[in-house]
Amino acid sequence: MSDAAVPRLRVAVYNKYWTTGGGAEKYGGLVAQVLATEHDVELLGPDEFDIDALADRLDLDLRGVRNRVIPEHLGALRWASHEYDLVVNVSFMSHEAVRSRHSIYIVHFPAEVSKDLSQAQKLVIGALGGIVRSSAVNTGFGEG
Repeated sequence: MSDAAVPRLRVAVYNKYWTTGGGAEKYGGLVAQVLATEHDVELLGPDEFDIDALADRLDLDLRGVRNRVIPEHLGALRWASHEYDLVVNVSFMSHEAVRSRHSIYIVHFPAEVSKDLSQAQKLVIGALGGIVRSSAVNTGFGEG
């Protein structure tokens, strides 16, 4: 095993609801806290918030972690994500794609998305089943 130092990565932890300071925000904040010990971490979201107040409320150490406001429209995270080596999305019901080299989407509560699909989309998905899958998508599931 090599003693070479691990390069510092630019990491974004995205959550649309940082200002609520709830359970998902605690989880995302803890991810940021752990990663910030060896990497450059930013909390991304659509609203300005006081990172020190968030850390205090959630009992986290976010020293060295910055926050960055990005637009709220669909595609904003994709637009900003190319600046990062890793994007961790901890936002509930997010449909955001990213362009970072690596990404993790943490699902807190699995949700039914088929209600958002048109009848034609549902028919196509039903007919094709598992045949259609983007080769650019590498999906893995784990318990944690």
